[in-house]
Amino acid sequence: MRRFFAIPLLVFVAGCGTLTVDDGFWQRIEDAFKHDTPAQTNKPPVVVTNAPPVVPPVQPPADPAAEPNPARPQDQKTGFLWKPSAEGGGDLVVLCPPAFTGHIKAWRLEVDGRAIETGTGAGVFNGGRYHIRYSQKGGEYPPGVTFALVTDAGRVWRWKIPNPASRYDGQIVPTVTLP
Repeated sequence: MRRFFAIPLLVFVAGCGTLTVDDGFWQRIEDAFKHDTPAQTNKPPVVVTNAPPVVPPVQPPADPAAEPNPARPQDQKTGFLWKPSAEGGGDLVVLCPPAFTGHIKAWRLEVDGRAIETGTGAGVFNGGRYHIRYSQKGGEYPPGVTFALVTDAGRVWRWKIPNPASRYDGQIVPTVTLP
């Protein structure tokens, strides 16, 4: 019950400009919310300094027969996003159309058919779209750079980016090379 009164009071006091936040401020707020129960322990909190790195989620398994139809590449422009500067890191991120999720074997950036960078898979987010992050902002890649994606069936889908510094959201029809 105390929490319902403390939060508005905290907001009111903070709005008045009379609140001073020091090292013990948040501890005093937590202490105000504790119930009248005996202390649990006096042990210091556990701090993990060598935590393992966060591993991006693996693509969910999918039916190979459900891969995008190579006879209809125009269907795969929707959902493709070339984002030259991502919010999280500021560098290029590519979001693959959701139809490819679960079917992606490899990806890379190409210039004239030659690989220039592979990027790092970051997982599936934003409407079931697989995200791939790169080491530079989009505008640092040459005009006409191509994002190439290889499916489990060996098909190579390519989205050619006219101006890598611009955002392309569902505007580019890919080309498909069959195995």
